[in-house]
Amino acid sequence: MPRISVFMPSHNKAGFAVEAVKSVLEQDFQDWELWIMENSTDERTRRILKKFLPLDEDPRIIYEEIDISPETRDQLCPAPWLLNQYYPLANGDIIMYISDDDLFMPDIFRYVVAYLDHYEDRDAVYFHLVRTQALRPGEGREWDAQFMAIPAYTERKVNDLDCQVDGGQVAYRRNVLEVIGQPYFFQGKSPDSNHADGMHLEKVAKAGFTFYPIPKPGVIHRHTLASTWSN
Repeated sequence: MPRISVFMPSHNKAGFAVEAVKSVLEQDFQDWELWIMENSTDERTRRILKKFLPLDEDPRIIYEEIDISPETRDQLCPAPWLLNQYYPLANGDIIMYISDDDLFMPDIFRYVVAYLDHYEDRDAVYFHLVRTQALRPGEGREWDAQFMAIPAYTERKVNDLDCQVDGGQVAYRRNVLEVIGQPYFFQGKSPDSNHADGMHLEKVAKAGFTFYPIPKPGVIHRHTLASTWSN
């Protein structure tokens, strides 16, 4: 069984999604699985993903092409809905999430595993994140502390997470899901929909879990033309 299960819902991000997946492939800790949930994407995007990624060659990558009906898309936000469906399929004992236009730093998996192995009584961590804009693939790939940052220096508990910590800058043990129960993510349509990841972290904290800091650059959050959480 892999140590880490990474989940990436994706929708029409093409080159951005390729770079997000490559940031997983380039980790110096390689004991992971990656679930890609590509939903209702156009054929061009699918061709690009299959051309530039080893979707059929690497057994650690589970690539799912999912056609979500217009009726379902009108009622539910696809990204949190997909995470609710696929998180129970995790084989790893550590859960992580990446947006389809974000980038993991190449050593963050190793640091997460080392921390949770050292502190066996702790179940959730978060690490440094920076936010930047990227109009096209290839932009915003370098870590720059001058970008808008969410640093990881203090313990984060209930009422100290929503919108202050990004869903892509955390990792936790799989047993957290068993404690919080379904639905893990808010998936309905409302003004809160784009904050479904922050609401998820608040739910984890309200269940009694603390997010402990790993003061290490972990992920670049790139603002692109459209968010997977709103499409």
